[in-house]
Amino acid sequence: DESTDISDTAQLVIFICGVNDSFQIFEMLKLISLKGITKGEDIFYTVENSLCENNSDLEIISRISTDGVLAMVGKEKEAIKLLIDKIESTRKTNNF
Repeated sequence: DESTDISDTAQLVIFICGVNDSFQIFEMLKLISLKGITKGEDIFYTVENSLCENNSDLEIISRISTDGVLAMVGKEKEAIKLLIDKIESTRKTNNF
């Protein structure tokens, strides 16, 4: 979810809850400030980097919720489309 604060800085909230291979539940909550224009690509790379920092892969994603803003749900270079394309590409490469 992304909102703009009083200083016109976009605030991106990332929340991930999952179960690892050892059946341990893990959660990640992160609030990230994005300066300037926030395009879908910016949001995608921010989410991807956050997952990498926490030693998680995009493959763990099974559901995504957004506020429906165009930077998230457009058809070509928006965050959700880029996430889906990357996940599908990774799964094909790993034969999932």
